[in-house]
Amino acid sequence: MEVDDPPAAQPNISVSPERIEAFNSLLGQHVGVHHLDRISIADIETVVNAGAAVPYSREEVIFLLEKLGDNKVMIHEDTVHIL
Repeated sequence: MEVDDPPAAQPNISVSPERIEAFNSLLGQHVGVHHLDRISIADIETVVNAGAAVPYSREEVIFLLEKLGDNKVMIHEDTVHIL
């Protein structure tokens, strides 16, 4: 009998509602202004951390992108596709 490996443990990431809102707003504005249908995670980090008092870590960025859900974004490798 084969047993699948358990899923990799997700780190406990806690992001305040204010940071979630700020992230969504900054990303949404950038995507809208530049009419993007895809953007790299590295570029998202640059956009959301420009002028941020407390920078978003890469783990937070990925967590927040996943939180947006499959109906808004799709992550493939290091590229985020805007749906």
